[in-house]
Formats: sequence, C-alpha cells, structure tokens
Amino acid sequence: MAAGRDQYDLRLASPNFHRLAAYAYVAEQFGYRYMGAAPGTSTLNQPLLVFRRAEDLRARAAETLARYPHFAEGGPLPGMAPGKGLHPSGEAKGEVSLLHSRLVVDAARRYSRRVLRNLVSVLVLMAIVLFFPGYTVQHVLVAGGIWLGLFALYLIGLVVSRLRLAKHGARLAAAGISWPPSGEA
Repeated sequence: MAAGRDQYDLRLASPNFHRLAAYAYVAEQFGYRYMGAAPGTSTLNQPLLVFRRAEDLRARAAETLARYPHFAEGGPLPGMAPGKGLHPSGEAKGEVSLLHSRLVVDAARRYSRRVLRNLVSVLVLMAIVLFFPGYTVQHVLVAGGIWLGLFALYLIGLVVSRLRLAKHGARLAAAGISWPPSGEA
C-alpha cells in the first residue's frame, strides 16, 4: 500500500455510510484521506469518492503494518473490533463518527440538484408520452397526479436532507472540521 497511487476513486456500491466511514478510517490509517466526491460526479446517483495520498503515507503505512501485520490475511483491521469486519472499536468510534458526518454532508449537498434533475426528466418523459394519439384528459390528470406525488416525495426528501445537513454540519463544526474542503462549497 505504501507504493500505491496518489489517488483512489471509489464508487459507492451500497448507501451504508457507517460501513463506508469505517472503510475510510482504515484507509486513513494507511495514509489515504477521504476528500469528498470526485469533481464532475457530484450529480451522479453514485458519485466517485476520492481518497488522496497523505504527505506522511509511507510512515503511516509502515506504522500500521507494524501494528497490524496480519490484516491482509483476515486479521484485525486498524481501529476495528477483532472478528467483526468494519465495525469500529472504542478507540476509533469518534473518528469514524466524524468521517460518517463528512459522508452524510456530501450526500445531503448532492440531493436537491440530482433528484430535481431526475424529476424534471420524468415530467418531460410524461409530456412526450402524452403527445401520442389516444391521450385523453384522464391520462393527463393521471400523469399529473403521478408527477405531483413524486414531487411531494422530493420535497419530503429535501427536508430530511436539509435536517441531516444541519445536524452533521454542526457536529463537524463542533469538532473544528471545515467541510467540504475549501474550494468545493
């Protein structure tokens, strides 16, 4: 790992931010820091998450390998409870919680643009379908009702997203962490 690349991009396979935060903690123990979504992927449903090489990569990796020499063969992972995979032990829970908050803030910041774009696409698709012969006022009303239902779900999701953004943003601010990194706000 000490001879690795300068940056790794990870595609989120499942929306389990707790597990991803634990993964990010382990990566940081080997000298790779979570830096947020890759530029240009923030509007995708599954953006690439960037892990960049830290200045002290070689020293961190050597120290971690010395403390956890058998992690590659299924041994304990740095900061994780032995035999439980990506479940943080007591010593790492605080840092994993802050990484979790960074991930949630990134996801909450993406929500409105990404979902609203998808919602407008559905509206355009419904309008195209309604132009075919055989449409009636009832079809227009049904399509409008479906779209309004989706818009209501969007608004509910937006409220939940803003609440999470406020909660986790406050947690990061209380810990003295400025997130997202400057230049990405």
